[in-house]
Amino acid sequence: MIEVTTAEAKKHLSDLLRRAQAGEVISITRYGKVVATINPPKRTAPDMQAFREQHGRTRGSALDALSDERDEARY
Repeated sequence: MIEVTTAEAKKHLSDLLRRAQAGEVISITRYGKVVATINPPKRTAPDMQAFREQHGRTRGSALDALSDERDEARY
């Protein structure tokens, strides 16, 4: 997590948004106190029907394969 002042946030907003999109959490402070936080977007699990259409039948549980794909996307 990084902290920036409101003045820095105004000056570097595009960069801060890019960093948040990449997974960083950014806190914006005013007079040394956090007044806002920019969080990365939440990732949603793929739709199971779309997953089955894309990957077809899998060995083992489709839920296991979906969980593995989700976990790989987090790193």
